[in-house]
Amino acid sequence: MARWFVGILMLAGCDQLFGLDEVTARDAAPGEPMLACPAGYDLQSTISPSRYRSVQTLTTWDTALLDCNGDGDRTHLLVLSDETERTDVLALLATRGETSSIWIGLSDRNIEDEFFWVTAEPVGIPPLRQTPPWSAGQPDNFSGNQDCVSIVGAAGQGAGLFDDGTCDSNYHYVCECDAWMPEPGNY
Repeated sequence: MARWFVGILMLAGCDQLFGLDEVTARDAAPGEPMLACPAGYDLQSTISPSRYRSVQTLTTWDTALLDCNGDGDRTHLLVLSDETERTDVLALLATRGETSSIWIGLSDRNIEDEFFWVTAEPVGIPPLRQTPPWSAGQPDNFSGNQDCVSIVGAAGQGAGLFDDGTCDSNYHYVCECDAWMPEPGNY
């Protein structure tokens, strides 16, 4: 994720920064300049500059990850940056008739019980980084090999909530294209 600082710098000490605001690429607001997403990213949120591609092919988490990453350097398996994006994406999927569970870009494959987004964004729902919206009793790592996360489909108990499962299960998935603003040039 691109990061830069804007504002006025006033030095009061070598280790203090004043008047600066951190800006990240995902801070781009709808309507702001953004880079084009690959063909097929036709689901547009009203609250996020990201675009989404719903894939209604049953596949494993690894295959979904490779497919999304293969679309470009700004594409990845769905990362839900906040609760508003989660509910908005679920509503977008409902308009397409998607009722199945879907893979998202969250797993604890590297360190058990420590979940990470595929983009390395902090896990949790801002602004307070609350615990992600897990289904009751989740994550449970049932049988010791549930490392990949899906959103429970509309027909399931706990619809719209997170569930850890085996990465070789087959679900639909959603790819996300970060509609980043271009990096600042000469400043």
